[in-house]
Amino acid sequence: MNAEWNYKLTLDSFLKRSIDGGLLFMAGDDDRSKWPTLASSDEPAAIYWKFRELSEAPKELLAAAGDLMAAKIDMIIEEKGLERGKIRLAPVPMGSIGLTVAASISSNIPFLLLRDEEKGHGTGGKIVGKYEKEHSLWLIEDVATSGGSTEKEADRWRKDGIIIENALVLCDRKGGAEDSLKEKGIALHSCFTQDKALEQLTDHPNYGRVMSWLQEERWPKKTR
Repeated sequence: MNAEWNYKLTLDSFLKRSIDGGLLFMAGDDDRSKWPTLASSDEPAAIYWKFRELSEAPKELLAAAGDLMAAKIDMIIEEKGLERGKIRLAPVPMGSIGLTVAASISSNIPFLLLRDEEKGHGTGGKIVGKYEKEHSLWLIEDVATSGGSTEKEADRWRKDGIIIENALVLCDRKGGAEDSLKEKGIALHSCFTQDKALEQLTDHPNYGRVMSWLQEERWPKKTR
């Protein structure tokens, strides 16, 4: 099975599991006070993936998220001819730590953490994990909207001389993150976009209502 085919199968499986696992909110009425808000803008969203709850979800669901991340990494490696051994993963804190660990286990790619300050005892240093100059660090996040949190974390690592050219998210809401990160020299890869997710939701009882909000642009364009 090639990497792209495996990725597609893993994506379909994860979307179904996450929907069945209650990680999706789809608005059922016009009362926006009941809608969750986006961290990047504090604006209400009619459709919202609650991936911050992944770490508390059944282990099978978190493992499925890690498998999806790993399948996407495999596909990118195959397409671009990258060397797996030179890749390292790191979370955009704090909500993506569990996801990064799951992706690391599934992909067999080590992950790193960055302390705010150097440790004064033990092995010392700010980086937790083994990093060499030839390594390329990929930032891992659950959802991208504007790209602000990923950019901020990239700046933190780059101050310590770490190479960051890629970021991988579960869902890209298409809120400008791809273009914003590209300007910073970071290619944004996503396991799926919000539009792709909507293709799996036609049987949801609130699907028609949410789609009408989308078509009428009655909720923030940046979340689309």
